[in-house]
Amino acid sequence: MHKATLRDSYQILHIIFAGVILMVFIYSGLFSPSNGGHPIPSQYKLMEGKATASTGMSRAFSSIVRLDFSQAEDYNAHSLEVSGFFFVQFWLRVLFFILYARHSSKRLIAADVSISILLFLWCFRELIASMYV
Repeated sequence: MHKATLRDSYQILHIIFAGVILMVFIYSGLFSPSNGGHPIPSQYKLMEGKATASTGMSRAFSSIVRLDFSQAEDYNAHSLEVSGFFFVQFWLRVLFFILYARHSSKRLIAADVSISILLFLWCFRELIASMYV
């Protein structure tokens, strides 16, 4: 029986993350942003009668997949940064999978984690800030 190594686990993690991100984009592409036909209904709650910072994000993602960026911003002002995070993360998973397959090192893992954390903080900064306002 083969015992999983750090190398195997790290590579499997890349495949899983890339697969999940790809499924999010496929899901967003299947359902039109205009008809509200998403099978998973929105669960946001109005806070003091106002929409939350993530309101309209599903419709915005659907617009982004269709390359309608102006409509996406109309649905949610933060949608381009958030979807950009997932788009870049998908390609980072592919890149780091290839790099790690050729040269596995803890420095490469540290670079991957650092880049991902910084990218997350940058792309989600407005949504994070909205939680504390």
